[in-house]
Amino acid sequence: MIVGAGPAGHRLADALAARAGEEARILLIGEEEHPPYDRVALSRRLSGPVDLALRPAAAWDHRLTVLRGRRVVAVDAESRTVRLDDAAEESYDELVLATGSRATIPDIPGAEQARVYRTIDDVDHLREEIGRLRAALGRPPRVVVAGGGLLGLEAAGGAAMLGADATIVHSGRWLMSSQLDEGGGQALGRLIASRGIALRLGVRPVAIHEAAAARRVLLTDGSELEAELVVFAIGITPRDELARAIGAAPGPRGGVAIGDDCRTSVEHIWAIGEVASHRDRSYGLVAPANAMAEVVADRLLGGTAELGEIDEATRLKLAGIEVASFGDATARTSGALEVVFADPARGLYQKVVTTGDARTLLGGSSSAMRRPTRRCDPPRARTRPRAERLPLGGGSPRGRYPAAG
Repeated sequence: MIVGAGPAGHRLADALAARAGEEARILLIGEEEHPPYDRVALSRRLSGPVDLALRPAAAWDHRLTVLRGRRVVAVDAESRTVRLDDAAEESYDELVLATGSRATIPDIPGAEQARVYRTIDDVDHLREEIGRLRAALGRPPRVVVAGGGLLGLEAAGGAAMLGADATIVHSGRWLMSSQLDEGGGQALGRLIASRGIALRLGVRPVAIHEAAAARRVLLTDGSELEAELVVFAIGITPRDELARAIGAAPGPRGGVAIGDDCRTSVEHIWAIGEVASHRDRSYGLVAPANAMAEVVADRLLGGTAELGEIDEATRLKLAGIEVASFGDATARTSGALEVVFADPARGLYQKVVTTGDARTLLGGSSSAMRRPTRRCDPPRARTRPRAERLPLGGGSPRGRYPAAG
């Protein structure tokens, strides 16, 4: 039994359907009425009701049953049964929690007036509400998005694409501060601002008040923003209530603790995806969820797979802007070497991080216009070396690079 029909639950069901024998029975239970869909591609839904359903790689035959619009409200680990929201009971041999997470909403006055950016229904509502407000107001509605991470940038970019005046409020000093260093974040901020999206950095909302014609968002520096629509995209909170109710060991920041084999502390219960806390960390990314699903599929079929290094690579594509981050992008490794190329006039920031001897790539990041302007290109006779000459293999630059200044 797989509780949760998001990308992680879908990947596990697909893997089991492809490898399990004819005697296997797989039950996938999801709260949403939609079939499992690609949350990474949610921004595509802003342009209209695009089909985001995940397609199974294997045939989902009689061995697999999907219950949509159903919620598990209780688990009895001793009898190995669950109770659904309609009081029906289902039994299991092995239970996998893939319950994911919910959008975090801060405990501030007026927070109930805000929306979140997390599901298909959230995105559909945002699209419809901006259209309604534009028609009613006769002008672009003002949308404040709290959160300067991946989802916040997607929400703000989508609002701007739909004709709203969007403002991003972010507590960090630069955007995507968890994935990018200050240089990359500053470069991204300039690119976002060039798209007409306003930025308020280093502050966060402390209250939302109803006004005569619009809401007022009070910020930590005492200033206020007026907005017809407020959206929170400040992070996620693991949906670990079922795990806590049965006494499963929690992670230090929420979620349910798992080992390298994805088992929880409760016998016959596993956890994958955003609800899982592996080595004291929870990941809101697709790649780790897929890796966990593959480990559990292998283990349930008698294998010995374990989680290795977690892939934390992220990528954002937003209205002509591309951002990518992978590995140790912020150079946390002791003695790491950072090699940076920045060209603000062309909207470009690129960085690779290597070991101190420049022999091993540790990570990197990039912020760039998808089609950089060419008005600042160098003349035909090149005045700087080609990128491929950068001596990352430990060689000598042999005087090709002029001194700084």
